[in-house]
Amino acid sequence: MFSRVGCWVFLVAAAVAFGGCWGGDDDSPSSDSGVTDDDDGDDDAAGDDTSDDDADDDAADDDSAPDDDVDDDSDDDADDDDTGPDWSREPLAVLACDPAFADPGEVIDFDGAASSDPNGLALTYALDFGDGEIADVASATHAYANAGVYRATLTVTNAEGFADASSCVVQVGEFPTAVGTLDGIDFHPNYFRTEIIETGAPPFGGGLVYGFFTSPGAATADTILVNGQNGHPDDTHVEWCEIVDADLLPAGVGAVQCHSYDDAFLPGEDVNLVVKAGTETLWSFNGPIPAPTLSPTFITANVAGDELLIYARNDADEAVELTGLAVDGLDVSDFVAIESETLAPGGTGLIRVPRAEGIDYGMFHVFTVLGETGRAPVSGTRFHRVFPPIFPLGNWDGSSDEIYDNADNRAEQLDYGIDMHIYGPSGDNHPDDVVPLAENEGVYLFTHEGGTNALYEEYIANWGDSPAIAANAVFGEPDLNGEAIDSLAEMQLQRDLWGTKKPQWGYNACAHRWPAFQALPDIGGMDHYCVFAPKCNTNWPPYLWDHLWFLGYYAESAKINSEPKPVWDWTQANNWGDLYFFNRCLTDEEIRAQWYVVLGRGVKGLLWFRFSKEWMETCPEPLPEMKRLARELDTVEPFALEGEWMTPGLYATTPDSTIDTQATFGPRGALIVLTNFHYDLNLIAPWIWHEKINIPIDVYPPGGFEPARFQLVANEDLIDLAWAKIDEGHWRVMLPSLTVAEMILVTPEP
Repeated sequence: MFSRVGCWVFLVAAAVAFGGCWGGDDDSPSSDSGVTDDDDGDDDAAGDDTSDDDADDDAADDDSAPDDDVDDDSDDDADDDDTGPDWSREPLAVLACDPAFADPGEVIDFDGAASSDPNGLALTYALDFGDGEIADVASATHAYANAGVYRATLTVTNAEGFADASSCVVQVGEFPTAVGTLDGIDFHPNYFRTEIIETGAPPFGGGLVYGFFTSPGAATADTILVNGQNGHPDDTHVEWCEIVDADLLPAGVGAVQCHSYDDAFLPGEDVNLVVKAGTETLWSFNGPIPAPTLSPTFITANVAGDELLIYARNDADEAVELTGLAVDGLDVSDFVAIESETLAPGGTGLIRVPRAEGIDYGMFHVFTVLGETGRAPVSGTRFHRVFPPIFPLGNWDGSSDEIYDNADNRAEQLDYGIDMHIYGPSGDNHPDDVVPLAENEGVYLFTHEGGTNALYEEYIANWGDSPAIAANAVFGEPDLNGEAIDSLAEMQLQRDLWGTKKPQWGYNACAHRWPAFQALPDIGGMDHYCVFAPKCNTNWPPYLWDHLWFLGYYAESAKINSEPKPVWDWTQANNWGDLYFFNRCLTDEEIRAQWYVVLGRGVKGLLWFRFSKEWMETCPEPLPEMKRLARELDTVEPFALEGEWMTPGLYATTPDSTIDTQATFGPRGALIVLTNFHYDLNLIAPWIWHEKINIPIDVYPPGGFEPARFQLVANEDLIDLAWAKIDEGHWRVMLPSLTVAEMILVTPEP
């Protein structure tokens, strides 16, 4: 592990050379762009009006009121003087369907009796069953003749002409499972933030080429050729290649992936892939690498385990219509419900599979999202293993703190939200004792094994299916001392040992190496930090290292390079030892800010870098804040697990560029995370935040999502916020104050 002393020695040396590291240069960026310190040496942040009268100080810098109080009569200003419809006159449609799963010909009840009008006006009804039949009543019974998924929609209209709609999804018949025809490739470009400058960074190019094919027969694939050469860095320009499951079945799914940083792996460039078993060619492809259009970004089961959620982002420069889904080459579009069918560039849509009993946990499947641009069909294909979703708050130092034989310590850590601990099977901590203990107390275990031994294999065989076991961390920081292909064999060994039982996980130190490493595990990895600064960052001048927005760049890079896998990330509740040079512990505000910056980048699990008994004794003050953060997460955990974090600025915005605004929308609700980037950066002394007052947040949800309630998540409480519908597809909510970071839960209409 990288030396903390080394980190600080270099930081101190840099700070001596460039004094800005120590001071309060708090020039803050917008949430989507980098920073250029162009104010001729003044220390004014974008929201600081207290000193200079330079060009940086404008109306947006007034923290005492919303930045867009100026009446510009636009649809988006915050003065609420729009002359449009009075949306408070809108009725509320509510529709329930029972049962949600039925056989062809089975009668289903559709109940819209709970629909209402806030002003007591009479309503008219249109109940569209989704199969071409419509009724003019609020409630009815209906039977579907053919198998498939149907969206029934009730539209209610009042006497003033205002209307509202509610829908429910019904699946008729069983989800089809078979292997269709697979024969093609897809591409995931390497994702870089050019603001991240690191020693030894590869060229900003290349990506991951996937190949998908239907196996012609039973065979063990043993060779991949890329442009006529062996798919190995010693022979060609790829970092690594692998056949995902080399033991192919007749008419089974074949999948291959090859990663490169080379510009020969870019859209439009020709690539030739050949998969062989001995001298027999099993599959080949020769043609151009496609440009990304529909990119699957996150694939998961819902918390209840009865629905599959597939998110896709439009990476094209034109609108895309989301039309369907294929699984393992079989078109199952008739058995899915599509949210947000029309996607603007950067927009994200959701495909819901209400009941996919043939898609078992732990099995690799090929998911193809289907769409069209109006000119041509488009698609995006990935292979993925789905596991039950969890959101752990982990402790790396669990076993060293006598977690498994110290009930008081376990109880104390669990009280502060720590519910996952590293575990190494041993004679002192035998699986037969530890796993039942974890099951009884509701905590997760994760191992950290790249090799194998007899006790470890016994642990997997006897306990691998236990719900208390979360994952295995196959490799850690391999990018500091090796190449990605060196970790490939470790990953393949662990997949063989664990089979379909649990996902494998890897973590890395340097953002520029994530593209090569993050495609290997079943869960994406995370970066290590030295206090606030990512280890491998050599940006200049040094004071940029510790800005929160820079931490966001790192978390964003891990998330995008891991798609469509979930990502676990570090938080920075470090002990006093990590700040010993400055003789202080982290403050509540510093812990909270970092927590929400990474949470807003889509992580699905967080680990305290160090949460030891020693740390709890030397830095007790932040413990209540950590507990508060854990309770806030508990309150919204299902929404965080099921939602996908969207393109910044597309679905939720604030007029203040120093407020980082991130949003996730899912089938049951949405989360908006706001982090205040207007602060004075210090290293010896705690950071100082400048409070924001009365922040208007404009919300533009994906199609089909109608907010009904906005609530501030405060510890274990939900506090209602004032909001209004501004126009079709546009809502505004007011946040009374923002010091460091807050989260808002958005509940949709039924």
